[in-house]
Amino acid sequence: MQSSRQLLASIAKNKGWRYNRIAKELGQSPERLDEIRNGQQCLTEDQAAQVAALLDLNPLYVLACVRAERAKRKGLKTLWERIARGATAVTVLLCLSTGPELLSYLTL
Repeated sequence: MQSSRQLLASIAKNKGWRYNRIAKELGQSPERLDEIRNGQQCLTEDQAAQVAALLDLNPLYVLACVRAERAKRKGLKTLWERIARGATAVTVLLCLSTGPELLSYLTL
């Protein structure tokens, strides 16, 4: 599991880019990127897809990491962490479409 800030740090390291360049690539202001880097905000779903492409990672993994980071309820966070560790695309789509209601059907 990687946080938004860890994913951004990986881009900086792997690509050799400064954060201003990353902000430009993601279509964000440097100030907004600083909020993500400081842990005040998370990547959006669109940004997760862009980050996955930049790092050559499975976009479903990155999306699940971001959703886990954003989750307020412990059970929902656990669900997204499990998905990040290897669930199928169908499971991710199911979770996205049903949201927290899915938790009532799962044994966590």
